[in-house]
Amino acid sequence: MKYFTCCILLAALLVSCKNKSPKIVGKVYVDSLISHYTLPKAVEINDKDMQFWKSRIDPKNPRQVNESKYASTLVARFHFFGDINDVKHADSIYNQVNKTYNNTLAGPFVALTSTAMLQHHFSMADSLFEKAKKLGVDNFTLNTLTFDVNFELGRYNTAV
Repeated sequence: MKYFTCCILLAALLVSCKNKSPKIVGKVYVDSLISHYTLPKAVEINDKDMQFWKSRIDPKNPRQVNESKYASTLVARFHFFGDINDVKHADSIYNQVNKTYNNTLAGPFVALTSTAMLQHHFSMADSLFEKAKKLGVDNFTLNTLTFDVNFELGRYNTAV
């Protein structure tokens, strides 16, 4: 009886595993949505900002503002489209700014903290934020990132 029950259950399982893929949405409806879709205005504005800041970067004379603003537009584009390569590119720009200024500015460390958190590198974010704090950050940034980093690392009592 035991083997008979197992055989029946196995047969029921195999029968239920048929490769049926019923249409959830019709092709006409999907085509209609795609043809009427337009990008949000914020995406267009970010794209224009990105082109502006990119055009201001002088590879022979690296600075902080132009590079950082361009990197921030890459992070914004990541939030719109979810392409992790935008975050990685922004991360490399912030690292280059850090290198240019011999790790003496808090701003790039704060930005690197945020990009590390976007990539779920929370321990790295913690160490980067510690460096930023030593260089000096404003109270809003201090409170916000202290909460974020501690929360993501599971330090819930500290993340208040």
